[in-house]
Amino acid sequence: MGMKYRVIALVLLLTCRLSCWSVPLEFTFSKPYALLHFIGSISDPEQASGNLISAFRESKIDNAVSRQYIARFRALPLQVAYNFAGYPSSRFQTRSLKDILMAQAAGCTSLVDLRQRMGNHMPAQMVSELFEVLEYFDPLYSEWIWNERLPHMQHFRDELDLFARSRGLSFFTDRLAWFYGTAWPASQVVKVCLVPLPGSDGHSMGHAYGSTIDCEVLQGETQYAKVCAQVVHELGHLLFREQPSPFQHRLEQWFSTVPRKGQVSVYPLMDEALATASANGYLSYILTGKIPSDRWYNDPEIDRLSKALYPHVKRYIQEQVIIDSAFIALAQEAYQREFPLANQVPSHLFSAVHLVVLGELQETSAARNLIRENFDPISLRWTTVSDRLIKPTPSRELETTIIWAHQIGRNKALRQIKYFDGLLPMLRKSPAGGGYCLLTMVGGSRCIWIETDSYQEFQWIIQHIKQKPHLPYNEWISLPSSKQSLLKRNTVMS
Repeated sequence: MGMKYRVIALVLLLTCRLSCWSVPLEFTFSKPYALLHFIGSISDPEQASGNLISAFRESKIDNAVSRQYIARFRALPLQVAYNFAGYPSSRFQTRSLKDILMAQAAGCTSLVDLRQRMGNHMPAQMVSELFEVLEYFDPLYSEWIWNERLPHMQHFRDELDLFARSRGLSFFTDRLAWFYGTAWPASQVVKVCLVPLPGSDGHSMGHAYGSTIDCEVLQGETQYAKVCAQVVHELGHLLFREQPSPFQHRLEQWFSTVPRKGQVSVYPLMDEALATASANGYLSYILTGKIPSDRWYNDPEIDRLSKALYPHVKRYIQEQVIIDSAFIALAQEAYQREFPLANQVPSHLFSAVHLVVLGELQETSAARNLIRENFDPISLRWTTVSDRLIKPTPSRELETTIIWAHQIGRNKALRQIKYFDGLLPMLRKSPAGGGYCLLTMVGGSRCIWIETDSYQEFQWIIQHIKQKPHLPYNEWISLPSSKQSLLKRNTVMS
């Protein structure tokens, strides 16, 4: 009897564990969701599928009136978000109005239903403005693509669901949640909203909003393994984001201690690289029997890193091991091996930024936006200083400090940053006048000094840095004299 009860207890324990780590997926489609996806895409073409944008611009929908409604949609503050406390600064948890809107739309069958739901999350005037846009595009979208593609979407949803069940996709997603260390509530369904794309060729994309994933579907799509990999890629982002707060703090600590002095941490790239290695690499291998030979991700850097991480990701998922310090050390080694000059690549240098502005400046917010637009950092904080001294902040391994001296005398600037001892000798050798920058190391942390006479000079330097494949250490980058003269002339004329 004792052995019998022990077996029963073990079965119950395993059942409990599996129910806590299972991730139930539901393939569905919703016209309100697809409509929002369409309007969001044409409002932000840089982040949308190329064939959708091309087809829209060739259609009769793209006219002066539509562009007015697009502008009204862009003006809505859908990116307004609230942050949850207790998460590390590099991995803070947020939910935006757009996250809420898309998640609500996934469960709606009509705009009337969606409007009723969003009335609890937005001011009435904002709801009215949003739904004027939706109601304008609704009949146009229906005629353009929705009505024609609906029968195929229903058939595709059924076939995709059958394929996923027959290939044991839920078994893989359960192991993936375990690998990420994310205990997903078994009662919380992740809705996968299928949205039609025009045309049968091109690149489809996905995105995760809260616990909702959208998945673009090309006309006549039958490559179910590719679509499953796309869905699980987005699920990887969701699981990475939903890791418990204590585990996120532990990961941040591990990632901060692994890089050697002067190395760039792999941490900012891990979310995308893990999702790619696990879904586009390992899951594709499980579903098709071969490792994809083409590009796994459209960014060549993420593509190379994910392929370097693939053997480790595969082994950890197979052996049901949660990401640990040993895995992070392997990831850092792979990153350093693939990108030995990573600490000089602008995209890495600007992955986390502390912008310190010396002197009075009206364009501080414009400078922040310029950095965001060019480098899309995972974190960006700033300090504006006029007369007080700057003291070094506690070391942040992932952060590059940009000290921007704007129209401020050299002696005064040196007095304000006198605590940055390692920077002073370099500055005393700097060129005369404004319009140059320097990348150096101060106390083991990266520091970029930028000195300008105008905001236009700062703008040119940032854009020039972005175009450089590597930014050398301890070498001055100056504005060409012709560019400097032109900028000064434009500044005077304005």
